[in-house]
Amino acid sequence: MDEPTHETVLNEWGRLASILRPDLSGQARIDGSWIGKVTLSLPGETWPTCEQRPLAPIFQLRLDEAPFVPDSLKDIACVTFFAECAGEELDPEFALPGGAEAKLDELDPEQAGWCLRAYKDVASLVEIEQAQVAWPFKSAPGSWTHVELDPPSGFEFGEDEVPESVAVAFEESKLKGVRLGGWPSIIQDQLPWGPRQPPLPDWEGRPIAWKPPAFLPEYAFELTWIQELDLSFGDVGSVYFGRGKADPDWWIVDRQSF
Repeated sequence: MDEPTHETVLNEWGRLASILRPDLSGQARIDGSWIGKVTLSLPGETWPTCEQRPLAPIFQLRLDEAPFVPDSLKDIACVTFFAECAGEELDPEFALPGGAEAKLDELDPEQAGWCLRAYKDVASLVEIEQAQVAWPFKSAPGSWTHVELDPPSGFEFGEDEVPESVAVAFEESKLKGVRLGGWPSIIQDQLPWGPRQPPLPDWEGRPIAWKPPAFLPEYAFELTWIQELDLSFGDVGSVYFGRGKADPDWWIVDRQSF
């Protein structure tokens, strides 16, 4: 049997994705997609805080304008996300094994240190009053790119499944930004609720010790390190988002960094 090549592995494993990248061309819409900025909310919603400090605006995603949207997100038109920012660091503790779980209508940012808001339509959204804070990262409007075959991270492959050179090439070729669908950019270990199910054993060959919660989270999207905006969780880190398959009102958030 011929050794798998970059092309054959990509054709077998590649997944559809939309990637939101910073658009530094100067074109911007206040109600568009943003990285490092949130502009929209429902009337009456205020800027979320934790311990009375404003949370940092991480992104605003106009999913209704993305070229590809995973099935788990097709009922949502817009998502905004805020997270705790301590000094120069975006480093909230999503402490539960496998991530932090929350039912959005019960999520308390004051306790959690993060806030995710999902809107079914944008017609009723208004411009939110901005927090007057100098954040340690830049912001930019986002532009969507359609990816037919988003490659897996090298961590998604078992030993001897593909040549190391192919796994490394995939790792180096993954676009940075907000990734809808596709394969998450794994930094440490597979997400137990990631696209590959069941997940691979750990580095010692043991099954991942994780019992899925009743809402059955599945990977939906991620935010990677974005160098040009100085936006990163921890050291060149990524944040991963999953939504409940059994109960879509529940979400899970996790992060990894070097």
